[in-house]
Amino acid sequence: MKTKANMPKRTQHCDTENGKHCDTYPELGFNPSEKPPLMLLARYLGTCHTASGTVTRPKKKTLTRIVGSTVTDSCVTVLILKMTDEYYGLLMNKKIDAVWLTIERMAELKGCSNRTVWRYIDKHKMHTVKRQVKIGTAKVLKTFVLPDPETLELEFSDTYKQRQVPEFYLETVIPIGESMVKSMLVYGYQNTEDRHG
Repeated sequence: MKTKANMPKRTQHCDTENGKHCDTYPELGFNPSEKPPLMLLARYLGTCHTASGTVTRPKKKTLTRIVGSTVTDSCVTVLILKMTDEYYGLLMNKKIDAVWLTIERMAELKGCSNRTVWRYIDKHKMHTVKRQVKIGTAKVLKTFVLPDPETLELEFSDTYKQRQVPEFYLETVIPIGESMVKSMLVYGYQNTEDRHG
């Protein structure tokens, strides 16, 4: 997958002895001839050592669909191999680099309250943005979060199970560090059967 000139540099592994735990593509166990993997940005949870110092990255977790990740100076790029075809096609066709979720959606995926989500966001210093969206005839100011890899996995596995695809979303470019990231801010879903029915 080509890296856009204005996107963060995407490295495949750490460049010091301390970084041998980082994943490289040959170790991920997927067939490159199959549907091309999708790489999206998400927040880190752990730490990873590089030549320029220590940066954050995901803790080792057993995930069913997120099978690897790469590091940048401010975000982690997560490799996604499976999601609903409609969701995948939407992100690929629009060349989306980051999916942002609402506080309510984060709470739904994690099975907790909105207040708990806010504490989680504060603890991990996660990126948030506020945007005005139209819900019915009303305009509502919503907070969107750039999810961590575990929550991003929950988002795709849940929509895969429910056969859902984003119906209401904003496409925008959001600055992260010195980079401008093309993002999709999702705030509503549609069943794929209803979409084709």
